[in-house]
Amino acid sequence: MDPALTVSMPQELTAHTGLDAFSHAIETYTSRQRAPVSEPLALKSLELILEALPRAVRNGADRQARRQMSLAATTAGIAFTNSMLHTGHHVSHVLASRYHLSHGLACILTIPAMLAYLCPAVGYKMARLAPLFGAPDDLPQDQAEVWVVEGVRAFISDVGVPSIEEVSGDTGAAIPGLVAGILEHGPNPFSPRPMDAGAYTWVLERTFDTGRLLSDWPGE
Repeated sequence: MDPALTVSMPQELTAHTGLDAFSHAIETYTSRQRAPVSEPLALKSLELILEALPRAVRNGADRQARRQMSLAATTAGIAFTNSMLHTGHHVSHVLASRYHLSHGLACILTIPAMLAYLCPAVGYKMARLAPLFGAPDDLPQDQAEVWVVEGVRAFISDVGVPSIEEVSGDTGAAIPGLVAGILEHGPNPFSPRPMDAGAYTWVLERTFDTGRLLSDWPGE
């Protein structure tokens, strides 16, 4: 692990690889199959990424930010090696193939909607995540859930990630075909909520139309 080797990475590559590490950490943290050792590692990785990635994107020569991101990516890798990834990565393979997106970009696009959909199963874990996004420690769980989803959206925007409409040229008409491709890709057993055609449709609809994300929160 040599952060000096990452200094020459352009902004877009810095952002997308950093967001892949973010996806590793957030999916590990919410995974149905998680080892006790993976949770603190995932949380530490998220803490580092939230602080360092915007700095690394804005100034690639920021050696401290590069060191933090190298540590965060490695820590997240150790975390998911001791756990399992799920929905964000599961969907990303179809998005990347259809729209010719980088892996990290394809992973991060659905993370806000994925988290919202998973909240009925892992809302208590969102309460632990919320302080990383600046929330007070005693925030009620239902408010913490919204805080985290909005915090992730703001973080993604801060590092310059465009909307899925911008990168795909699509407005959501392709959702049925995307869902079919995701289902053909195989099972997603490590999601804390079962993911079927309806669940993937819910996530993709709110990825393409983010205005719906908080207006019709998923039920139990």
